[in-house]
Amino acid sequence: MKSRFKKIWITSSISSLAFITPFVVTSCSDLPKGDISKQEQTTALESEAAKITILDSWLTTTYTALYTTNIKPNSSDLDKEKITNSFRYYLDYLKWPESETGKLVGSETTVSFAIDENLLSNEEKNKFVKNIEEAYKFYVSFMSIVQSSSSEGSDSNSSIQPKVYFQIKATEWKKNKYNVWAPIESDTGKSLTITDFNPSLSYTGCSEDGNLIKDDFKILMSTRGTLVYQNVMKLLLSEMYFLHATEDQIKNGTNFNKMTKNPSSVNYINTMSFVDHSTSEISKFNTFLLKKYMVEKSPTFKWSYSSDDYTTSVSTSGLVSTINQFNNLSTTLDTKLSNTIVPNSNEIGAINNLSNLEAYNKFEINSESSSETELTEDLANDIDSIKLFGSSKIGLLDTKTNKLFTFSEFEAIKGAIDHNSKNSNKLSLPSINVKEESKNKNSYSLLIGDLKVAWNDVTVEPTNNNEFKNESNGIIQTLIINSIGYKPSETNTQKVTISFTYKYKINAEAEKSFDYSFVLENWSQKEQDQNNILSKGYLFSGDPNKVGIEIFDTSDGSIKPKGVTYYLRALPIFEKFADNGQIYIGKNWYMRGQFTFKNTPWNTEEEQRKLIYFFLLSDSSLFNSIKDFYLFNNFNVEGDVSELTSQISSLGLSKKTNDDRKNAGII
Repeated sequence: MKSRFKKIWITSSISSLAFITPFVVTSCSDLPKGDISKQEQTTALESEAAKITILDSWLTTTYTALYTTNIKPNSSDLDKEKITNSFRYYLDYLKWPESETGKLVGSETTVSFAIDENLLSNEEKNKFVKNIEEAYKFYVSFMSIVQSSSSEGSDSNSSIQPKVYFQIKATEWKKNKYNVWAPIESDTGKSLTITDFNPSLSYTGCSEDGNLIKDDFKILMSTRGTLVYQNVMKLLLSEMYFLHATEDQIKNGTNFNKMTKNPSSVNYINTMSFVDHSTSEISKFNTFLLKKYMVEKSPTFKWSYSSDDYTTSVSTSGLVSTINQFNNLSTTLDTKLSNTIVPNSNEIGAINNLSNLEAYNKFEINSESSSETELTEDLANDIDSIKLFGSSKIGLLDTKTNKLFTFSEFEAIKGAIDHNSKNSNKLSLPSINVKEESKNKNSYSLLIGDLKVAWNDVTVEPTNNNEFKNESNGIIQTLIINSIGYKPSETNTQKVTISFTYKYKINAEAEKSFDYSFVLENWSQKEQDQNNILSKGYLFSGDPNKVGIEIFDTSDGSIKPKGVTYYLRALPIFEKFADNGQIYIGKNWYMRGQFTFKNTPWNTEEEQRKLIYFFLLSDSSLFNSIKDFYLFNNFNVEGDVSELTSQISSLGLSKKTNDDRKNAGII
């Protein structure tokens, strides 16, 4: 090979593994051997195989260097280089170097590096391998579920089996005669190739007992043309981005500085709400990027049900056929759907109604903020609405009001309606308004003591600070005020949201409850007239028949669910600061506090990792953001491919310059 070709690869600053010819990922017989002309060289570099090689190399180099820095932050640069080379060696050969010297072999170059066994413990090696295997298992499981056809014979009663992703791919890969990246063997010493990959009909990468099928893992991770390796590495890099980005990287690699230049601005307040103020200086930025992504994208998991009951799937669904499949994609066994219906309450019993769930529809990322008319809805996704209403609550969606009701709330409302249809002693939510003497207060300063709560025009005083009770004829009804939230508005018509829990207990029956929120509207804030009361005071007059009524069909005299949608909204919870979390900016007051994963299904790193993987595989634009994040940080091992052809450079792996930062508005 001409020296010019070698120089191009060397000066690209890509891992020494890039010296391995890109042609190994396709049929070697189709490509030129030995010395090649400039035209042949250009053609080779413009090939899809070359692009795969470049991106694989960048992913490997970037991830291993970041991983080393993460686990050995105080090591010398030389030791970090040795450890990083060990990790790279494993990723290429799926085994650790067996001698004191590891060798990375290229087309004309052999790079040797010393292996110091004391630099990495067996525990650290095992964790590295486990991370890769878990990402691989998730990817294979995700692709086999989501990419399976639900339109061609996926009905469980049909004799026609659905087309399965990996069965189709295996045929394609064998036809293309893909070669493995480096020689690999099974545990018994058999040489493995793509022809040894023979997936079953319902293939997930694991055996029936849940263990990884090691031979398949070695084949798919070593046959780079299949892109399994590339996608697994993207998952691992996304985890590094969301969970292990440092404070310096966050400030340099995103618009953090732009958003926080003015500490008294709304942008500053909203951006700093993603910082965990309760942790140490070292870890307070750990989940900053994950919380920011979740709030700004407002992702949801969604099911749909038919009109007869909520165990029957609608015709357009079926991509995930069991609760366990959903849990495998979104949560761990510790936070399976049965105990995460509402993170802050005990909802385990409600899962009985979902035992035959076969209606998973899709994962959605909302891209547009809610309009002014939607500010009180549970699915509103502008940041101020999320501060008021947002949480990871799962529920049935009332399509008219866009409010979410959990299955137990669904049963509570159904029970109240059923009781009222048969008894004269009816259940009735209290009316809620503002006391006359409090109507001239500023909306942001309303407290529970300013509210007037009445059952059938009989005012009830609070007990236990925020509880109001009404007892009569064996029925105990309780109203609990959860929050009084103020959302800024550009108009003079201000809105105050009151969120509450309503509970009722009929004789010896078990207590039932549901949450609800409503808005006090038309609050005057004219500075020249401080005594101006509500021009149109909004009175909440509750009736179980009018709460969530759109999710029921009572046309035939029975009470059954309509065709409803069931959501899990993946959001952190917003906690106000202890000082009531208010700050005055411009003409409005804004809430101050922090988003947290406490009391959500994603409170541990393991649960967050699966959520991150789901995001990357569901959001086609996410990887580019992650890639640019590291390039804007000028991470010192990124591949600068500017000297390669324009098509290779189009992969966008060139380091970002100071001008790039200015153009992106970062500085």
